[in-house]
Amino acid sequence: MHEGKIALIIGGTGGIGSAIAKLFCSQGMTVYATYFRNSEKAKQMQEGLKNCTVLQCDISKEEQIRTVVEQIAKNGQKIDIVVNAATSALKLKLFETLTGDEFLEDFNAILLGSINVFRQVVPLMKKNNSGVIINILTSAIVDAPPTRMSSYVTAKAGLAGLSRSLAAELAPYNIRIVGISPSFVETRLISAFPDKMLEIEREKQPDRRLLQPEDIATVALAVAGSPDKYPNSSQVVVRSRKDIQGV
Repeated sequence: MHEGKIALIIGGTGGIGSAIAKLFCSQGMTVYATYFRNSEKAKQMQEGLKNCTVLQCDISKEEQIRTVVEQIAKNGQKIDIVVNAATSALKLKLFETLTGDEFLEDFNAILLGSINVFRQVVPLMKKNNSGVIINILTSAIVDAPPTRMSSYVTAKAGLAGLSRSLAAELAPYNIRIVGISPSFVETRLISAFPDKMLEIEREKQPDRRLLQPEDIATVALAVAGSPDKYPNSSQVVVRSRKDIQGV
């Protein structure tokens, strides 16, 4: 089902992105993973994962993602799956204390970066009349969001809106766009939250453990393998490990 597929993972050295890259590689996929600054993790992945190529890319600059996509094309490979896991560090500031530049940082990493990625990969997928795009979103755009996350939630909500619009346009080309919207996942990203808040979130889980990156990777693999099971532009909301059963 998965062997021989080509996957491009944006934000591939992050906690969720790297877990997805590892799982996809284990299933026989050829993976291209991008990273922004984490060169140490990129080196580890390049050396440790079979069939994985890790490439530096600032997706807020369209010419850089164009170079990545052109490299894949030069290898004679089409892009079957795109996983969009790029994000920015959480600010955790009240709205009135956020600067315009801080809002733009989230918009550039999450929304503008996604636009740049889609502008490069969508024409190839249309040419091949197939493709799956998986966006890592957040349950905060479905449920009541925590406070002090307005820039992050706004950018993720914008990406969800963009996905809905693109899904309508691309459905005739057999291209499916699906979001995965997890609650708190135990990655470096959530280290910005106070320990007390994270402890409260753990207590909400049946096993007293936050979601792990590997849990989200399992969902991504299910979507990539059986995209027709998921309505176009839908979101798979993952609040606990119970939500992963049957995906």
